[in-house]
Amino acid sequence: MASFKLTERSLKALKLEDIPIDAVKKLESIENKTFIGINDFLNSLRMNIGEEHTDKYKFLIMKHTEVTGMEVVHQIEKAGNSKVTIESITFE
Repeated sequence: MASFKLTERSLKALKLEDIPIDAVKKLESIENKTFIGINDFLNSLRMNIGEEHTDKYKFLIMKHTEVTGMEVVHQIEKAGNSKVTIESITFE
């Protein structure tokens, strides 16, 4: 199963994206926490930045999320978009 983590690098990159800075600051509370599966990760985003911001920015956030695992593409497709490009993927 894939795991998802926002790192310091992720947060720095998100600050350069078109995401409200207050939302990025809220994401600092989950920096370096590992979430197993996309649903856990998205639920954490919802809890921290709210449903509206999660729905609007989840693909930009995913773009800068550290993802590990072999089911990454399948899980991203289930999240609703097969065109997400993720910069740092590690396959085990």
